[in-house]
Amino acid sequence: MKHILMYFMGSILIVSLFSCKQKQVEVITMNNSRSIEELRLLVLKGDTAAYDELRYANIASGHHEEKLVYAIFMANRYNYAPAYFDVYSYLETSSESYGRTMDEKTRKMAIEYLKKGAELKDCGALGLLSELYKEGKYVPKDTIMSKKLAEESKSLCGF
Repeated sequence: MKHILMYFMGSILIVSLFSCKQKQVEVITMNNSRSIEELRLLVLKGDTAAYDELRYANIASGHHEEKLVYAIFMANRYNYAPAYFDVYSYLETSSESYGRTMDEKTRKMAIEYLKKGAELKDCGALGLLSELYKEGKYVPKDTIMSKKLAEESKSLCGF
C-alpha cells in the first residue's frame, strides 16, 4: 500500500513540476531571495530549510495542493517531523475548503501522519493531537492521552 501511495505521489509530483513550469507563478519566500523552482529542487534533495521556506511561501492560487505533495515526500523520504503535521493540515484544509469533512480513508491517513509527527516530537503535531483527543474529533475521546500530549508539548515546545 505504501509503495502504491509513493508511486501515486511521485507521479503527481512530476506532473506538478512540469505543469507549473508552464505557468507563471508569483512567489514571495521568507527571505525573498530564492525562487520557487530553486526551493522545489532543494526539497527534492532533502533540504529541510528549503522545505520550511516552501511551506510558508505564498504560492499563487491553484498551487496549494503542490505543498501536500512536497509534505508527503519530505515525511516519507526524509522522515522530517514538521512534514507529517503538514500532511494532516493540508488534507484537512483541502477537505474543509470544499465545505465537507474528511472522508474515512483520508481521515485515517491524516491521523496516521499526525501521530507519526507527534512520535517525532513535532510541536504542532503534539498540540493538535492533544486537542483532537480532548474533543474526540477524528480519534476516540481520551482525556488522559490529551493531557499526556499537552504536557509533552509544553515541556518540549514551551506551550
